[in-house]
Amino acid sequence: GLLLEFTDKLRNLLRFLEIRPHNLHFSRSIKYVLLGVGLALTVMMSMPILGYIYPPAIIGREAHDLVFGIFDRIEEGRSGFWMGGLTWMSLIILGIALFEVTVSRRWWCRYVCPGGGLYSLLGKIRVTRVKRVADKCTLCGDCVVVCPMGLVPMQDVMGVECDNCGLCVSSCNDDALGYSISLKDEPFVSSVGTNKTDKEGVVQSA
Repeated sequence: GLLLEFTDKLRNLLRFLEIRPHNLHFSRSIKYVLLGVGLALTVMMSMPILGYIYPPAIIGREAHDLVFGIFDRIEEGRSGFWMGGLTWMSLIILGIALFEVTVSRRWWCRYVCPGGGLYSLLGKIRVTRVKRVADKCTLCGDCVVVCPMGLVPMQDVMGVECDNCGLCVSSCNDDALGYSISLKDEPFVSSVGTNKTDKEGVVQSA
């Protein structure tokens, strides 16, 4: 997540340099297919298949091998920068980052990551959700622009993909978005705009 946050910064840099990056969209079902196939292969082969393609696991292994490789060289009396602990899996991480910068914003998290697919399934039963107060919303679209998952909070299109990051809430100048204790994404309609907390638990600004 930290690494792929930087891809957004690089996309903004490209726009500053008047280079327009693409933003292709793919099917969100890809990550669920990969999750299912990975779990099936794990059971059949008794191997942690998903761990071989999951970026946090890849980075952990690469960092471990790199550091221990350096210590081994020091024990042998050798010095200098050494990249022998890194493998071609590092190129996968770099490839994902470059793809997100130039072709599709947050491609891995939105469409491909099997871990994200698992978290999304768990998100279906979450009790804390972002809710919209319909009569406060001016449909400005600011929340849509900042959403890293490509969701549309101003139309209550969040569902299982929303991870409650809060970027849409902080970007809403109309105070139309807030957190609620609820099992559904339907908007809250209220004629009162000064309450700190509405009767469904949506936290609002005064």
